[in-house]
Amino acid sequence: MSYFEFLMVLAGIVVAVAMTEIVGGFGRLVRSNAAIKLDGAHMLWSYNALLLAMLYWNGMWPYQSVDIIYVGQIWLLVLPTLALVIVAYALSPNAPDNNPINIREYYLRKRQPIFIGLATFVSLAYLADYAIAGVHALQELLTTLFSVTTFIVLAITVRIVVHWCLAVIMALFLTSAGAQSLAESYARFEPSHSSAQPAGSTPLN
Repeated sequence: MSYFEFLMVLAGIVVAVAMTEIVGGFGRLVRSNAAIKLDGAHMLWSYNALLLAMLYWNGMWPYQSVDIIYVGQIWLLVLPTLALVIVAYALSPNAPDNNPINIREYYLRKRQPIFIGLATFVSLAYLADYAIAGVHALQELLTTLFSVTTFIVLAITVRIVVHWCLAVIMALFLTSAGAQSLAESYARFEPSHSSAQPAGSTPLN
């Protein structure tokens, strides 16, 4: 096992912790006997956080072919996942059996750790790209600055309409990115699968 593969496993475990906490938060709500008032913005941002976690972990794989000069460069890939764990715990409410739960009130009360955590995640992910692959693309820099600005605005404002609108926009963007990432992953492994077929065979044989 290479050092990259070792840290890829470590990052995968941290990402899995974040994803488990987000899904587990909804599991606790389902299991609770309390009266629960769900909120669409909270659910959308939970969905967005799950997609960010999956996309980031999947996006680490191409770094295996990059020449690593310093060990610290690889550790930079792990740091953003730690921010995701903080976001996951902030998104996941406790579910006491006796007290009613208003998820919108909880979400707005926890908006600062949620969105400051997301801004930190995006910033650290860009830093990792820059430090490891030497990324200088203007589009990626502008996307990072726009995302960080968006998250800071969401950390400040309590206007639920703003949270709703930006959650929908981010969900559409991340869903599209996720579909593209899935297609690229399939194309990456498809050649090796095809080459393993016997001569003259077809996928339907």
